[in-house]
Amino acid sequence: MEPPRQNIFNSIAEQLTDPNQNLSVILDRFIKFAVNLVNTVGELQEEIIDKNFVIQMNITDVGFNFWLRVDNGKVIYTKGVSEEATIKADLTRDQVIRMIKGELKATDAFMKGNLKASGSLGHGLLFIRIFRLIIKYLNENTKRKTK
Repeated sequence: MEPPRQNIFNSIAEQLTDPNQNLSVILDRFIKFAVNLVNTVGELQEEIIDKNFVIQMNITDVGFNFWLRVDNGKVIYTKGVSEEATIKADLTRDQVIRMIKGELKATDAFMKGNLKASGSLGHGLLFIRIFRLIIKYLNENTKRKTK
């Protein structure tokens, strides 16, 4: 039997803070987990129906670059750099970990000048919304299972 999604998410989030773990490997697992969630949960897919864009993410202090293609209700994840990106964001390891753990909001970090991003503001805000919905979805499902 597959472990509950929340347990997988918590395990990955915990591993991200372990200095003995390879951040690139753990982030890769986290991104694949989140993409799978968006691609299989109807309420998350609804957020990206009729949307088409590419987001480039660069974790600058560990050299981990990836991009996400949002294409009519599906997300495709690829390591590397995309020249097609409509938004690009440069983050640090600490920022990524704090965002995943819910300790830092990307919009706040951007407004304070601590997170560098360029390109389509609308696509960036949609990406942040989807990320928050993933966390909300996991938290709601955990509450339902513990009742």
